[in-house]
Amino acid sequence: MGSKTLILTIIIVITTSLPSLSFQTSSGKTPPTSTLTSSQYKTVTRNTVQQQFLRPHNTLRAKLRLPPLKWSSNLALYATRWA
Repeated sequence: MGSKTLILTIIIVITTSLPSLSFQTSSGKTPPTSTLTSSQYKTVTRNTVQQQFLRPHNTLRAKLRLPPLKWSSNLALYATRWA
């Protein structure tokens, strides 16, 4: 299996196992979308999402003395188009 195929497989497995994002108030209830204020939304950047993918893998890879994975925008674009 080539390295690009392996990385693509990892990305697909991770994306299908992530929980969906939801917004909750301090009471734990999810309010209707129309009542959410801008302060209740979390800012999610592309870098934040990338780090959510890479950090857990690189933590385990470091324990095995393997080099860290790096985000590939080209591979991410390919995976997006493939999906």
